[in-house]
Amino acid sequence: MTVTFCFIVDEEYPWSPKHVDAEPGRTRLREFLKRLREKVVTDTFTTPEDLAFKVASSLGRFLLYRKVKDDLEKIPARESVSTELGRSQVARRAARNENVIRGARLLLVNDLPNQMSHVIEILRDLGIDVRVETSSEAALGALSSDTFHVVISDMERDAVQDEGIRFLTRMRKKGIITPVIFTVGRFNSALGTPAFAFGITNRIDEGLNFVFDALERARG
Repeated sequence: MTVTFCFIVDEEYPWSPKHVDAEPGRTRLREFLKRLREKVVTDTFTTPEDLAFKVASSLGRFLLYRKVKDDLEKIPARESVSTELGRSQVARRAARNENVIRGARLLLVNDLPNQMSHVIEILRDLGIDVRVETSSEAALGALSSDTFHVVISDMERDAVQDEGIRFLTRMRKKGIITPVIFTVGRFNSALGTPAFAFGITNRIDEGLNFVFDALERARG
């Protein structure tokens, strides 16, 4: 995979006359820059310090994109829980919104957390503080004593098919309005999203997008 980072000096930035091209070089340079902008995404810079900052920022975002994308590609049977387009889109979004995502606090409620190990790893790689609880009681205790930006809860827990809904209802009664995203084994879109839930999905890429949506609202 070849990646090009292209930075062009801002046309309004003052340059020493000795570095300004005369004709026909000036016209040829403008024609070259026009072709360049048509082929690749470009950014402008002014000072050497500004260029160094933008190069470092672009490289950092790209490396984070590649890390998230690679982590998504490692998920077993990934085509059943995401798509190639979805994985790329999530990775780009994670890199673009790193400042909003990093440092967020997420509560994962799942009686079989090992099934979510790949998701937990991705979230932690993004700098999200993930706390895992395996029961509704423990999760409610955590929500009552600590602050979280978003909750991911399985729908069926401890052999109770609608335990997620019961958990959300108990949250609301306690006045806890932290956004809740439900994960399900099978999702019937015709049923829609449960009342007061932020989202429901059986796909990892869609679930991560829900998390990013919630964090943008809470911290953006």
